[in-house]
Amino acid sequence: MDVSLRDNCTISALPAGGFLNVAIKTQDGSTDPSPGNVAALTFRSPTPGSGAFIWRSLMSPSALNLSPGSNIGVPAAGIPFALWGIAIDDGGTVRPGVINCRGLEDIYTLNEGALISTVAEGGGGANSAGVFYASVPLSGVAFRIINRMEWTHGLAVAGVWQAPDLIEPCTANMKLPGDFMWTRTKRFAAGSGGSTNALSPNTPVDTGISSGNFMLSSAAHSYSWEVNFQTTIATHQNAIYGNVCRAGVPIGDRWIGAYGSPPTGTAVVQMVSQTGSDFPGSIGPHNIMVRAHVEGVPPLGVGYFDDGNGGASVKVGEVRS
Repeated sequence: MDVSLRDNCTISALPAGGFLNVAIKTQDGSTDPSPGNVAALTFRSPTPGSGAFIWRSLMSPSALNLSPGSNIGVPAAGIPFALWGIAIDDGGTVRPGVINCRGLEDIYTLNEGALISTVAEGGGGANSAGVFYASVPLSGVAFRIINRMEWTHGLAVAGVWQAPDLIEPCTANMKLPGDFMWTRTKRFAAGSGGSTNALSPNTPVDTGISSGNFMLSSAAHSYSWEVNFQTTIATHQNAIYGNVCRAGVPIGDRWIGAYGSPPTGTAVVQMVSQTGSDFPGSIGPHNIMVRAHVEGVPPLGVGYFDDGNGGASVKVGEVRS
């Protein structure tokens, strides 16, 4: 038995009257399975303690209708997104299903070795990411990934379905939700940030620590980021604060760097490391940068960014969704 078998099987997505008909088709993408044109798949066993595989065949139409009003976790028009089309083994009956793997703050992974539960689409109330939707509720069932369907520019009207802009069939080396499409790290030598000039009191300034321009391969993808740098204060009761920003808008929590009331002739040094993710909704180009400023008790002392005692780095990576 070929345990990776997906033979003569794909999933189509056809809009009609605001609905989206998600159906298992044969390899031409438009023909329903039949006794003379069988779709076949292998699934893991539904028994949790078994490592066996089961062969299933489909010889009749099998479909799921996404209703107008069901947004599958995409709350507004114009937001790029993707649905993953899956085949589900319901005790020998093969059913189609879908899942949106990108939530507001999470990427939900797909593991064909796990057993899942599904929620019935419900006629307009399927509004959650990270949920497997099917025509009926199921528990403890196996599934196979069939394809990825992308709405590159989102829906024109929220909850009113239209045809996907892109359908990617599942292949052996396909990137799955949560996988990195690419990563890159930009490193800065000690003193290459804002060390030559004092940071401005209460006025955020760009420090020079940035990712440089980068592009995403899909507007439906997000990216993760990680920044590491050093801050120094030299005098008075003050602190260095800042944010990681894209296009001047903070995308991460406010960080605090060096702070305190250093004695005369000394300095306080603080390393800062921060991670986060961002969904820009376009392919780019994008650029993230660190902004910083000094706050404290007047008179504000001198604050430095990356004061020459250690380098800085910015790492970004495109994340599949």
